[in-house]
Amino acid sequence: MIAMKRIRYAVAIAAMLLPFALHAQTSTDWVGELARTMKGRYGVGFTMQMQGEQPMGGYYAVDGDLYYLTLGVSEVYGDGKLRYEINNERKEVTEDRVNIDSFDLLNNPTRAFDFVDSEFSSQIETAAADSAVIVLRPRKSGEAISMIRISVRRTQHGVEPVKVEYDFDGDRIGIVLDRIEFGQSVEVRRWNSKSYRAYEMISFL
Repeated sequence: MIAMKRIRYAVAIAAMLLPFALHAQTSTDWVGELARTMKGRYGVGFTMQMQGEQPMGGYYAVDGDLYYLTLGVSEVYGDGKLRYEINNERKEVTEDRVNIDSFDLLNNPTRAFDFVDSEFSSQIETAAADSAVIVLRPRKSGEAISMIRISVRRTQHGVEPVKVEYDFDGDRIGIVLDRIEFGQSVEVRRWNSKSYRAYEMISFL
């Protein structure tokens, strides 16, 4: 009788722990699922936070190498090769090459969550069954970004980012992802020079 009670007790404990065991993940697992979720076409409404500055709302949409981003008076178009940054206040267009090595969401949103294990080390700062905070650090010294902290959660789409914090050697920028939309209904605006023909063009090509 005692043995049977012990077996029942062990089964009950195992059943309680099973959901946590199913979701027990390493930092590499979380980052990998995040990268797989944030593929294809999607749009993100976000709020940028900087110390000493008022929060600023923005939006960006991605489809493969294509992206469109708007923040304040600025717009940015990218196609994987060239990047066009528009300052609507100054009526200027700055043309430059896309920095394909950048993981900065505001600089190259197509790679914002495409972290490669050979380029970043990662560790879990905090974790629960359906959420985690992951800290990433570049393996190479001298990188512009010294640390990235990503808060993620599990949803019906997979692992989605909730907040991203960048540490530029002490200067920190936080980006809260307020809403994320997935699917072909998301519009990704493309660069059209005719829309900005009245603007001054500055080229770094």
